[in-house]
Amino acid sequence: MQETYFLHGLMRHLPDKIYFKDRESRFLCINYELAKQFGLHDTIEAAGKTDADFFTAEHASQARADELAILNGQPIVAREEEETWPDGHTTWASTTKLPLRDDQGEIIGTFGLSRDITAQKKAEQEKKRLEDQLLQIRKLEAIGRLASGVAHDFNNLLTVIMGRLQMAPRRSSLELAQTDLDTALQACQRAADLTQQLLAYGRLQKTSLGEVDINQLVRGILLTLRSYAGEGVELQTDLDTELWTARFDPSQAEQILLNLVANARDALPDRRGRIQIRTRNVERKAGEPLYPTLAGDQFVMLQVMDNGTGMPPEVTEKLFEPFFTTKELGHGLGLASAYGMVQDAGGSIRVDSAPGQG
Repeated sequence: MQETYFLHGLMRHLPDKIYFKDRESRFLCINYELAKQFGLHDTIEAAGKTDADFFTAEHASQARADELAILNGQPIVAREEEETWPDGHTTWASTTKLPLRDDQGEIIGTFGLSRDITAQKKAEQEKKRLEDQLLQIRKLEAIGRLASGVAHDFNNLLTVIMGRLQMAPRRSSLELAQTDLDTALQACQRAADLTQQLLAYGRLQKTSLGEVDINQLVRGILLTLRSYAGEGVELQTDLDTELWTARFDPSQAEQILLNLVANARDALPDRRGRIQIRTRNVERKAGEPLYPTLAGDQFVMLQVMDNGTGMPPEVTEKLFEPFFTTKELGHGLGLASAYGMVQDAGGSIRVDSAPGQG
């Protein structure tokens, strides 16, 4: 008697929807909340009816498939489902369906509990819409920063080129004119390098992989690297004399090294300090998690280290993201393109830094 009283209270007052069905998916009993949802005056009016009397054919078919699965031995069906009603309006429900058994434990039907989560779903959809909108805004901002940074760089280079070419014919000596032409040519090369970075970021640059002696590469562009580093920077090298060769595109390897040195230079206070370029053979031992994304056990490591101010974690996490930069006039392509080139060659690139540790 007491159990009947409790069940009656549950069926009348629970805000969730409860139903009991026979093996043919006909309603045996429903609670007051579900009767109200169906537009019925009394719960008894649902007896003998099926989902097809209240929902669309598609929804009723899915409900029948769930109940057949339970009748055939599946212990539970739980899902979030969109309910489309005959009048066209839709709701969302979190539904759990279970087998209905008699006193002997035989399955004689199904029963289920359904909770309306329409408001929750709408909130999730609105959140997703706002997140997508924010992402789109950030993409537009990133494109704006890229355009601004590239335009600034090209404008500076064009200023140098035009100025030197205008001055060369007016020089009093061939030597001075040649100096102007050399300077203009160097500016053209830097513009070409910037274009290569843009192509590398967009993955439009063709690569030509081959066996590369990284030590030889470093020595070959050392003067250029010293120029990149600037007069206030002491550029050191520590090259492994027994270094293995690496499979890479030589021109991309040069660009990566130039980008890393330029980034290290900008990390130094007033562009004064020390930058060291190191090469090492690295052999992974069995079970060692070193560079888990790389195939094989033998690698050539190229390190560029500086004694600058270092970076906090929130900066290092974004360091290789395109368009991310902490520089006032930077475009954020240097490290992003380096990352892309290393990945394309099957390598791995990472940063180790902390405030005060370079």
